Amino acid sequence: MTLKQFARLVASNPADRFGLSKKGRISVGKDADFVLIKPNTSYILKADQLEYRNKISPYVGRSIGAKITQTILRGRTVYSEQGGVTTAFQGQFVKKFNQNHHNWTFKQLCDKRDTIFGQSKQ
Repeated sequence: MTLKQFARLVASNPADRFGLSKKGRISVGKDADFVLIKPNTSYILKADQLEYRNKISPYVGRSIGAKITQTILRGRTVYSEQGGVTTAFQGQFVKKFNQNHHNWTFKQLCDKRDTIFGQSKQ
């Protein structure tokens, strides 16, 4: 998978799907949200590394093939490998999107996948 395909898969497509107009792309007027990763950095996930209340996950004890080193939300670092998660609340309320407009069918999702990965339709 190319970086461009990965960006579409994890950023622009979800932003489009859920009507988040300020997310998913790097451009003037958009939120400056980034996740910096070290690809090909393998580690075993431990429950105490999970940053949510429920420490049960099917991924605990498994080898993870990349590591998140920093998360930036609207231009501010909210997580770093050295400092952990910030204690300052950074969230914003996201209004409900028009579900009918973004209610894609399975065929539409497959067509979108074909566009992302350059697969020819047979």
